[in-house]
Amino acid sequence: MPTQSLVHLNNNLLCAIDCETTGLSPTYHEIIQIAIVPLDNWLEPRKDVPVFDLKIRPDYLDRIDLKSMEINRVQLESLIESGVSKERSFELFEHYFMTKLKPPEGKKIVPLGYNIAAFDLPFINDWMGNHAFRHYIHGHSRDAMLTACYLNDVADLHAEQVPFPNLKLKFVAKALDIEVIDGITHDALYDSFLAAQVYKKMLTHHLMKGLV
Repeated sequence: MPTQSLVHLNNNLLCAIDCETTGLSPTYHEIIQIAIVPLDNWLEPRKDVPVFDLKIRPDYLDRIDLKSMEINRVQLESLIESGVSKERSFELFEHYFMTKLKPPEGKKIVPLGYNIAAFDLPFINDWMGNHAFRHYIHGHSRDAMLTACYLNDVADLHAEQVPFPNLKLKFVAKALDIEVIDGITHDALYDSFLAAQVYKKMLTHHLMKGLV
């Protein structure tokens, strides 16, 4: 029977997280979409808690790097028209945290993502502010991209073919026989689900290999 999270997390809640941004530089570029997918102790999306998926209107249009965003001007115009403000987006996150996630007192989100340590978390820190970031986000993040690097290193040390020669998320997923719907990647919610699948598949594959 699935429980709220992995036992050793001590009631902190594992959640897959992904962001889409207006460029590659935190503090200069901005989050325009953030998705949070709560995971159970089997690393599957929880059925008792909804996902958090929010589009955020950018404040600094002159800083937008359309190439980095991998979107077109029509999508950008839609975002500007329908996205919520940065201030409102954080209010909605706090409401979600307190009324939907509802972790025990003093417990936090343990973030899981793909390249989350180097990319997403600095943006989330800037979006929340450092004090709130430390209040809501646990420091022991899980990064499926770093896990892929680790498994490549293990294979190389054993003179085996590395399992993930291309570290882009969609190629790692395909190497693990996970279906990838082309054209949907670079959507924060889809990539959150995909990162969770990739991380779970790498853990279970590595465990089974060790038992053979």
